[in-house]
Amino acid sequence: MPDEMVTLTIDDQEVTVPKGTVILEAAKKVGIDIPIFCYHPKLKPFGACRMCLVEIEKVPKPQTACTVPVSQGMIVRTKTPPVVKARKAMLEFLLINHPLDCPVCDKGGECDLQDLTFDHGPGETRFFDKKRHFKKPLHLSNFITLDMERCILCKRCIRFCEEIAGDHVIEFFARGADTELSTFVGGSFDSKFSGNTIEICPVGALTDRLFRFSARVWEYNNVPSVCPYCAVGCNLKLQVRNNDILRVFGRENLPVNDQWLCDKGRFGHEFVNSPARLRNPMIKKGDAFEEVSWDEALSFIAGRLQNVKEKYGPDAIGGIGSTRVTNEDAYVFQKFLRTVVGTNNIDHRIGLTRMTPDNDLTRTLSRGAMAVSIEEIEKAKVIFLLGSDVVEELPILALRVRKAVVENGAILIAANPKAIEYDRYAAHKLHYAPGTEAALLGSLAKAILDAGLENKPYIEANTEGLADFAQSLTADAATLTGIPAETLEAAARAVAGGEKVLFLYGRRILNHPGRGDCVRALENLALLTGQMAGESAGVSALVTHNNSQGAVDMGLLPGFYTGYRSLEDASVRSSLESALGQPLPGGRGMNTEEMLEAAHSGRLKALYIAGANLLAHYPDRKWAEESLGSLKLLVVQELFLTETAALADVVLPAASFAEKDGTFTNIERRVQRVRKALELPESLPADWQLVAAVARKMNVRMGFTDAESVLEEIARVTPDYAGLSFGQIGLLGLRRPFGLPEDRLQFQQVRYRAPEGGDQPEYPFTLVPATLLFNMGTITRHNEFMKKVVPDPYVEMHPADARMLGLGPGDTAKVASPYGQLELRVRLTRRCPRSVVVVPEEMESAPLRALTDRGTEIIKVKVGK
Repeated sequence: MPDEMVTLTIDDQEVTVPKGTVILEAAKKVGIDIPIFCYHPKLKPFGACRMCLVEIEKVPKPQTACTVPVSQGMIVRTKTPPVVKARKAMLEFLLINHPLDCPVCDKGGECDLQDLTFDHGPGETRFFDKKRHFKKPLHLSNFITLDMERCILCKRCIRFCEEIAGDHVIEFFARGADTELSTFVGGSFDSKFSGNTIEICPVGALTDRLFRFSARVWEYNNVPSVCPYCAVGCNLKLQVRNNDILRVFGRENLPVNDQWLCDKGRFGHEFVNSPARLRNPMIKKGDAFEEVSWDEALSFIAGRLQNVKEKYGPDAIGGIGSTRVTNEDAYVFQKFLRTVVGTNNIDHRIGLTRMTPDNDLTRTLSRGAMAVSIEEIEKAKVIFLLGSDVVEELPILALRVRKAVVENGAILIAANPKAIEYDRYAAHKLHYAPGTEAALLGSLAKAILDAGLENKPYIEANTEGLADFAQSLTADAATLTGIPAETLEAAARAVAGGEKVLFLYGRRILNHPGRGDCVRALENLALLTGQMAGESAGVSALVTHNNSQGAVDMGLLPGFYTGYRSLEDASVRSSLESALGQPLPGGRGMNTEEMLEAAHSGRLKALYIAGANLLAHYPDRKWAEESLGSLKLLVVQELFLTETAALADVVLPAASFAEKDGTFTNIERRVQRVRKALELPESLPADWQLVAAVARKMNVRMGFTDAESVLEEIARVTPDYAGLSFGQIGLLGLRRPFGLPEDRLQFQQVRYRAPEGGDQPEYPFTLVPATLLFNMGTITRHNEFMKKVVPDPYVEMHPADARMLGLGPGDTAKVASPYGQLELRVRLTRRCPRSVVVVPEEMESAPLRALTDRGTEIIKVKVGK
């Protein structure tokens, strides 16, 4: 039903707007500017600053335009003498104590108080008393500094934290002239979204500790780009001066990040200009690297690859790409391996768990993609969140989940083997035994069928195989999870009884050895409830890295070309060969696991790794090092001399996201532009150019002139990207469609079983990895400013378990598995299940991979002093 419309008159201009619109927003529709301080379009109306006073006919006193909704026939005046006088008075009051330090204030040149004083304020002051002073500056956190004497008490920062972020960590204390913004006693401004308060502060009260006193608004250029961290693909403005990124601000893109950024995306840009960046190619001579010319490095790589190809065949060569490079980089890399080298030994997956030979991304109905848009999340009525600590993995997307629950009344079902931050919003918390995800989903399906709650009309019209599927469900599956039957039944009723049910699965499932079974079990549950497709419904993968989706789309897989098309299909291969004018190898290649096994046994002779730090993530580092050490040639293309690059025969320096043009594909399959903000040294090309240069040395010209020409070929040979161009993508990106198969959907058989390796009495605890937003990953470890908020490595456990072991908070504990040992500080929390310990991933000084093995399904450990 369309919104009811209301017509009113503002300053003799008629305007029609939806009922419920406030006067301020109605005035904007006809270009009438009403001054504001406390109002923000993303926050609830507040009416504290009184700057937006207007006169309304038949209303005796001026009213705040930001809080009064329009009504039919309303007549509003915004520039009458009483209104003008009131605005001038408000500005005069604000300036009584406000310091006149515009020449040094970071907000100078973009300050609302400065602008409105020029437009509406008095030309001189009548007050000459000494201004109030506060302690200056006050560091509210490692990121945020407060200059309280500049604060105008608009409360935007507090309201953002409460209404948008859900973090009530700052507040006004005292009253009158002594009112002061502060954190609660003993606390700090601990929010993953704190930097947004800097951006929405209308004055210079809250400032960025990294940027403070660095530049003025007229000194830097704003370059639109996309965040290089997680898969949400938040839109950024890179503020650049003298070939350096000084500050990052959010860029409004309502379907993606609205206008918000997490603090990692906002403050984590130091790595781009880190002195540790590689700038010149290096060849290992003896035991040490020696910087060489580009010609020598490229000739060395090409010659050695050609030699291996001629002597051992193209399948003695492999390549591992990255989820952090552009689509253009990824496409050229896989094309080089397929058309120049002649192999399908290509992958990009290097996670903490073992690889499986079959590509489960393409064996499920959802194809490992997100079936809905980011915006649709907040409209869901039931959200089933499986294996994801969403606020740590995808923080801005998490705000949509929170909005769905807190503002729109959605039911959140949080299923995870450990407590997560968003458990506080969950109506049903399913803390299952690690490794029993498929059993959990099967037990929910059985509960629905036993209660007769399945969606019979949908099943009959759209699916096949229900009888066989129902027969495969057993009561034993529920006992494996460790969740009480009544808890499972309540969650099952919530799923079955809801409309717009959205199933989201995250990092724990994406890295799960039995990923295919987990996703198929999730899809069975969606089919059973009739929620496989539709607005705000369906099964969606919460991929984590900034171009995880693009890496798959571009064919960084051993058996698939771009767009999930199998190279074992002769007709697909023939069509592509015709389009490219080059032959393609047939048959499936080797994935990461298989390439390392082949290297270890001597069958794989050369490996080209472009942008992936394999050793930082692979579960059996010693074995992986042995495999890489067995190669005749290891080429690594990287930003830094990582653990993997240190083993290479040749290292090529790579370009960061801020130093090249191209595209990323975000979690909702939106293709977005990244633009060159910094000029590279002439000797340092973009990643795809390096690969093309190696090809030229092997006497093959790939035919690309710039990043746009690469995208043109992607659009020509990839149906999902058909017709795409830089111009079409524009500033806000373009979302590609997603569709299910047109034929009837099949219930799929799943193995509901206990995880392997669970019965080890000498190792009584199950280890659950924790994803942290602030970690010591390959990029983040080179952000000195951000290191301040990265916690020391720790082991989290239940207090009762710790007492049995004689451990207390802050003690050092030895956490040992059959494969290695770590010493970690103890954290105690009752939110941690008994017999489970939680250890964070991506901690450089305590790498979780020390406790894992490539064949491990679940990690069993013992803990002691």
